[in-house]
Amino acid sequence: MVEVAHTVLQNITPQLEKTFNKQLKFNGLDLWKDTEGYFIKRHTDNPAFNASIQIYINNLPHLVTVFEHNGIHTTDPNSGSGYIADNTVGVPHWLNGVVPADFSRYSLHATWT
Repeated sequence: MVEVAHTVLQNITPQLEKTFNKQLKFNGLDLWKDTEGYFIKRHTDNPAFNASIQIYINNLPHLVTVFEHNGIHTTDPNSGSGYIADNTVGVPHWLNGVVPADFSRYSLHATWT
């Protein structure tokens, strides 16, 4: 499954280059596991990574990544959803909640330079 996800994400690089109007090189992907008590404060992502994707594999409706740009916009927190970001823009975002006991939040995260 990870190899398939890697290939799919690598193959969408040309589409992301058109979307963000910049040349991109696929770095790879990670599987993230956030466990009890995990939260992240308002931050911007590392601009060394020009673009990133986060896809929620297992999530709860109240664990929403909130983005602040011309007001506040939130992503769909359901499994299989997520977001694509141009990290060079510096859009602040954070997790709107804390991972509860007896739950693990899983997501797939990929980056391009």
